[in-house]
Amino acid sequence: MNPSTDNNLEHHSTGVPLFDRLNKNLLETISKLESDVVSGRIDVDHAFRKGIRRLMRTFENTFQEQEQWMRETGFCGCGILNRSHRYFLREIERASSELENSRERACELTEFLKKRLISHIHSMNEGLRFHIRNKGLAECSRNLFEITPSEFMAPAKCE
Repeated sequence: MNPSTDNNLEHHSTGVPLFDRLNKNLLETISKLESDVVSGRIDVDHAFRKGIRRLMRTFENTFQEQEQWMRETGFCGCGILNRSHRYFLREIERASSELENSRERACELTEFLKKRLISHIHSMNEGLRFHIRNKGLAECSRNLFEITPSEFMAPAKCE
């Protein structure tokens, strides 16, 4: 896999196994929803909106787990990331409320979600790198901030 390819689900490890597992799960969930839309397994109106609502709950649960970890370990950037999480959720809600009953728009939304999540992961890395090294939370056997591939590629774009 080439990490610079837009259609893959690779992201940089945060160095925190919990975050990496949760982020990977989010990326795969987004990709599954995208695949269902592209293949026509779900209708864009009802089923896609239901899938987005489920995805929003997954994001909320993921962010709650990450925020709890940050509080428990005394991460000084916790407040900033909490605000970033709230902003990200509002972006998803706004974008999904503006969907037309169009497969193309649904695909645009899932692509936006993947790119925005990967950007969010990358923006977290610098502060987390300092925090986990400073607090001795890094796993010695792990190559921190390595490229973390997912098991599958995102589906082709909608046409």
